[in-house]
Amino acid sequence: MRYVDPEVGRLVSMEEALEHLHQAEEAGLISCVGKFRGDAIMLGVQRDHHDLMTICHCCPCCCISTALPLASRETRDALVKLEGLSVEVDAEKCNGCGKCVKVCIFKQMEVVDKKAVIGEECKGCGRCAMVCKQEAVIIRIDDPTYIDSCIERISTKVNLGV
Repeated sequence: MRYVDPEVGRLVSMEEALEHLHQAEEAGLISCVGKFRGDAIMLGVQRDHHDLMTICHCCPCCCISTALPLASRETRDALVKLEGLSVEVDAEKCNGCGKCVKVCIFKQMEVVDKKAVIGEECKGCGRCAMVCKQEAVIIRIDDPTYIDSCIERISTKVNLGV
């Protein structure tokens, strides 16, 4: 944060950051954590831009959802699902309403034979699960300790305050 142009960013407390996260989730936005040179340029980071990690709260009209489906497979593969995360559809609960299809910004959900089916390029963003009134879309982290190792790895780059 020390190298971010104060006109476009500021240091916030963990409580304030969590409140932003909750507001984004309530608005149906998808939070993506990453290291993207474009963010460094936009934020005016001149030094150490390779260490900058940002959280983007993506909406259905953002760069990811409008450009990514049109990009090459190599470019689409740059955005990855969290390792150990699985997305499944419980066919018994799914009524084929298609709400998951409408909200999938990666175009990886479809209804086949009145049941939701997940595409191979699913990024695990969770929008489908958030809108499923039947609770048929299940997002699972196979090894909960993996989150701890992610936090440990990220904390070497940024001060997480944990």
